[in-house]
Amino acid sequence: MKKLSALILFFVVVAVAASYIFIPSTIKISSIATVTANSNAVHRILMNDETWAMWWPYKNESQLQKINFKLSKKMLNSFEIILYDGNDSVLSLLQFVPVNLDTLNLSWSCELQTRGNPINRFSNYYDAVTTKKKLDFLIDSLCVFITNQKNIYGFNVKKATVTDSVLISTRKQFDHYPNEFETDEMIKKLSTHIATNNAKVMNYPMLHIKQEDETHFEAMVAIATDSKLPDNKEFKSKMLLMGGNLLESEITGGHATIRKAFEEYEQFIKDYRKTSPAIPYQLIITDRTKEKDTAKWITRLYYPVI
Repeated sequence: MKKLSALILFFVVVAVAASYIFIPSTIKISSIATVTANSNAVHRILMNDETWAMWWPYKNESQLQKINFKLSKKMLNSFEIILYDGNDSVLSLLQFVPVNLDTLNLSWSCELQTRGNPINRFSNYYDAVTTKKKLDFLIDSLCVFITNQKNIYGFNVKKATVTDSVLISTRKQFDHYPNEFETDEMIKKLSTHIATNNAKVMNYPMLHIKQEDETHFEAMVAIATDSKLPDNKEFKSKMLLMGGNLLESEITGGHATIRKAFEEYEQFIKDYRKTSPAIPYQLIITDRTKEKDTAKWITRLYYPVI
């Protein structure tokens, strides 16, 4: 019996000593990830309070355990976030450091204090282990969200090259943003000119609309052909550099969606420090005069870059 009591006392002493030797008074917790994303784009996303709810993982009512948050401070490349888990809360810090234009390191960290008797210290250590798992879950959810370009710009961007070598084009001025019937009239005139010259259409119609001021717009329509056509006052031919670099995206939606997409493309160009040697354009896949539902319009956007 004395041996058992001594053994129990020995383990108690060891446990008490371990709680003070191996469990520090301040436990530092961090979760780290390297992600393929642009730092400027990520900063814009995190600066917008509304986008946090889009990737925050603790929002399913079926989950037994939820974590809520409050942004307490926004800084240049870091954010202070108070995490609420029931009645408990902890101040955490989310930081991101750019590695290059399309890669950055993320770090989500916090500190927990250990206090009181050994039992409390072991309990605090268990809380720290649980908190680490939650930070891992949070940073994984954020990484999945920001690596999807559609969440950042509204569409995915891929690299493409110029495949057409010659175009025939026409321009027209408007005192308003031209609608699908007005641009279709331009397309039909081009098609007639192509057929008259016994040429072959090689691709869908291209469209570029430039807003010169509040009441002046210029629409340019072009169609790729298999041979160079004669110019006149209304139609102009243009040779293209085969294999030139393009950024390509496919979107669905009407005029407002397309205009918004080009605005986001401008932001993409700035984020990735691209230079455009030529005008961007739409490739009209859907016949917009026949499809009345603009939500079904399919358009490919192209942005020449170097």
